[in-house]
Amino acid sequence: AKWHPGITENVSRSGAMIRSSAVPLADDTVEVLILLPPFAAGSGGCLRGRAKVVRVIWSEASAGDALFAVTVPRYRLEPFPAGEIDSKCQPG
Repeated sequence: AKWHPGITENVSRSGAMIRSSAVPLADDTVEVLILLPPFAAGSGGCLRGRAKVVRVIWSEASAGDALFAVTVPRYRLEPFPAGEIDSKCQPG
């Protein structure tokens, strides 16, 4: 398994929409690591979990990138103090 970068376009209660050049197939299971913005008292965090790809949207205008939607039924939130992103929110 290899980690691939992506940009989280949207996050909701039901899942996330991710833009990436490494696009899984619909119904694939993938591991996700989503950096969360700072919240209470300036701390941030990561959402780490196993996700199921529920939709893939290819765009002719996006030069190889595509959007894919995932649902993340099993996850954990890993909070960390502001400034500790490099040590706390890493694949592996």
